[in-house]
Amino acid sequence: MFNRLLLGWLGGLLIWGYAAISGIHCPEAASLPSPFDSVMADSLVNTLICDAIAAWENGDAEQFANLFTDTGEFIVPGDRWVGQEAIRQVTADFSAEHSVKIDVHQMIVQDQRIAIEWSWQETNRATGESSRADDVIVVTITNGKIQRWREYIDTQSPS
Repeated sequence: MFNRLLLGWLGGLLIWGYAAISGIHCPEAASLPSPFDSVMADSLVNTLICDAIAAWENGDAEQFANLFTDTGEFIVPGDRWVGQEAIRQVTADFSAEHSVKIDVHQMIVQDQRIAIEWSWQETNRATGESSRADDVIVVTITNGKIQRWREYIDTQSPS
């Protein structure tokens, strides 16, 4: 059942019309793949995603929160934060306890919607304990900022 739902969702992405699968290049951030020449004309999307990666890897809650609209949503399984202040606080709390490394596998862009597949590795600063998860993030952009950031995290599949 799940496989059929996933295939339907992926098929829907392809039917959207102009969906671009492209690598992005972020200066001083995570290593991003370039499976195809970038066909993404809108550098705003590239900048937002690069800034989000840099914010997580640098533990910069202010930078991450500022990417969102005033009413932006940040959603992970089991939690939802609305507005820049709430997003800033949860990011600061997490970053105080963990360091992060992100590796992007692919990104699909359609108009002001983005789907990003990445691997996330977090390390507890106090204990040194690490964990890894695969993650897909669906992002909606409004007026040049993130309106909705929704994560689908997989901690069970083998790497």
